[in-house]
This record gives sequence, C-alpha cells and structure tokens, in this order.
Amino acid sequence: MRDSPLDRYITGNYGEDFLRGSSEPYYEDEMVSLWNEDFREALSAASDEYDAVITDPPYNVGKDYGTYKDNLEPQEYEEMLRDVSGVCERQAWVSSTTHLGAFMRALGDEARLVVIRRGAQGPLRWGMFSQFEPLLVRGHVEERMSDLWDGIRLTGEGYFFREDTFGHPGYTPLPVLQRLIRLMTKPGETIFEPFAGTGTCLVAAKSLGRRAVGFELNEAYCEIAAKRLSQGSLDLEYSASSA
Repeated sequence: MRDSPLDRYITGNYGEDFLRGSSEPYYEDEMVSLWNEDFREALSAASDEYDAVITDPPYNVGKDYGTYKDNLEPQEYEEMLRDVSGVCERQAWVSSTTHLGAFMRALGDEARLVVIRRGAQGPLRWGMFSQFEPLLVRGHVEERMSDLWDGIRLTGEGYFFREDTFGHPGYTPLPVLQRLIRLMTKPGETIFEPFAGTGTCLVAAKSLGRRAVGFELNEAYCEIAAKRLSQGSLDLEYSASSA
C-alpha cells in the first residue's frame, strides 16, 4: 500500500528519506504540509495517524472551484463524505442547511450540532431569512464551550464581514475554524483537512500549535495557501498561547 502523506511528512522532517511516496508536498514547514492531490489517493489504512478531521466540505451545489466538480451524483457525493468520516473518530465539519441530512448520515448518530448565530440579517432561504449556520462535531471534545456561538462574522453579512475570501466561493471564516480546532484538538495533535481550499484551516491549525496535513485539487488555491502559510506573522483571532 502506498505510504500516506503523513508518513512522508514525518520522515521528511525527522529523517533523510523524505521521498518515500510518488509525490511531494506543494508546501511544507515544521507544522503543516499541503498536497495538490485528491485526499482519497493518499488515505492509509491506519486511521490513528490523524487525531481529528476539521473541514468545510463542498456542498455539491454547483459552485465553481476551478478543478473540483461540485455537482456529483447524490450517491457519489455521499460516498465521498463517508470517506472523510472514516479517516478517524474525531470530526468537525462546517455544515450546510441544504445538505445537513447527508452530513449527518455520513457522520452517524454520534454527530452533534453546534450553531453559529448570525450577527446581521442572513440570506433568504426557502422564504425565511437564515439567522444561523450549522456545524457538526463527532467524538471527544478537548475544550468546554457552548454549542451556541456568537461574535463571529460570517460570509454573506455584507459590510460587517471584513475578511479576505481570496476569491474562494466557499470561504470559511478563520474564527470558525480556530474555534473548531480548539474544541476538538489539543496542541501538538495532527489535523486532517481533505478540502484545504486557500488554506484557512491550515493557517488556523498552525496558529494554535497543531500540526496539519491538507489536500487541495486546485493548484491556484494551493499557491494562495502556501503564501498565507509562509507569512512570518499572521493576524489571527487566537494565538497558540491562548489555545
């Protein structure tokens, strides 16, 4: 069986024989590696390599991600979600009201809901203004916090949302991923991010003293992520010392 990226990443940082696999990371440093490939091409049978999955999966609603096909057949889409769910026990997904049922089926009966309350009027969905965004978590939590989150500005809040989305149509705000990482992991643990996009989860992990291995199909997004990760200082909600 092909070595996993984590195997190659660890060997590369702590040994001499880094290139044991058939590819090399698009970006790596002492905390993070990013791979320009499909995460399913690199999955290992050993699920204990990763401590938690933290991710915002594509919602299969036809968004233009440049490379990824965001209009899979329902069966194929749910199979991909199950592949993510099977990586390890601890999981945290930025969810979607549109596909909440599919996400819950993939994560199983142990999935629990966390709600982000919008601070401004949200988009109109099914004749109602959406005032919340759902998250789903599974497994042991590492930090006690409420399951109702306030004080986070979300995309779609117009003037009030000030983060750079880097042109990504499914951008997740940095504070959302930072809180999920604090909720589900301890410093020094390793996060698996199968849909890295422009690298927000990897940036959040690095800022909080977690290691992370990410995958992204679109090379243009990988380039943006690499630039963000290589910055000497980052403007972040939390630092590793406050995690």
